Amino acid sequence: MRFRVLPALALGLGLTTAATAQVWSGASLQGALTLQLPPGWRVELVGVGFRLPQDLAVDPPDGLWVLTQLDPMGSGASALVRIPLAGPLPVEAKRLRPASIPFSPDPARFRMGSLARHPGTGDLYVAERLGRHLYRVPPGGAPVLYARGLNQAAFWALAFDGDGRLVVLDFAGRSVVADPTLPAEREWFGDAERYEGPVLYRLAVDEPLPLPRNLEYAKPVFPPAALRRAGATLPRYRSVRALPGGDLLLVGPAGELHRLRPDAAIVPLASVPGAHLVALGAEGELYALDHYGGRIVRVGPDGATHPFVEGLTRPMALVALADGSLVVAEDSGQILRLRPESR
Repeated sequence: MRFRVLPALALGLGLTTAATAQVWSGASLQGALTLQLPPGWRVELVGVGFRLPQDLAVDPPDGLWVLTQLDPMGSGASALVRIPLAGPLPVEAKRLRPASIPFSPDPARFRMGSLARHPGTGDLYVAERLGRHLYRVPPGGAPVLYARGLNQAAFWALAFDGDGRLVVLDFAGRSVVADPTLPAEREWFGDAERYEGPVLYRLAVDEPLPLPRNLEYAKPVFPPAALRRAGATLPRYRSVRALPGGDLLLVGPAGELHRLRPDAAIVPLASVPGAHLVALGAEGELYALDHYGGRIVRVGPDGATHPFVEGLTRPMALVALADGSLVVAEDSGQILRLRPESR
């Protein structure tokens, strides 16, 4: 595939020399010199000045939510900000009104989190990777602690399926917790579930249950109880996405793309070395994001992979818009939109 080559950060948008400098974040020393796009595609600068943006969520018809850092001193807070894509661009982060998410305090200053938007209510759900909590943020409202009990949420742990249920991926899984499928007396004799590995929860968020929910006592939808009790070893999946038809897409630590079917069967789809996250395109195609490689790889329905974009600066998150364009967040603080020139 032939690529169109552009300056990596200036992007022909008249940015100053200072704005084109690499920004050290602790995530990677690798920085590309050029941004390479497929023929017929162009790039737009959507936002600047975001501190280590972690995840993105589309807010139809013309909005974009960004989960980013709030306090440079690491107080334990992250923030949600909304970019109006239909307005003047680029948007400066400091001009947006943030909704603070009170992540749990711990020694780590680099706050990791993931984000998903309910397709019906517009509520935002935010999982903190280290603090074991899951928050719900209504549009214009205050954060509510929705669930606790995660061991270590995956880097991109949240997705909504086609039925509006929240899928949560626990990267580290469970260890000696209650198994609701076992009689209580079996646990008294040390027969509790001792599986340690990734687990998936599927939550009906509209159920009128007391909050916060306790995921330590929730029944995982994957892996099945028989595999957990047998001590199965599974890849430490890094992210989850919902696919049309009910399948889930899981991305493994080496860039393995696996389809998880409703019958709990895992079907290998493709391998994109370095990939950590996948976005679902408007026409069913997949885009795999490689943070350290600074690239996006297109994955066809048959699992065939094709180079798509190269030269990004440590990309952290990727979403696809309804018009076929892609939005990518770089940990240098920039939000970019990649779109066909005809749109």
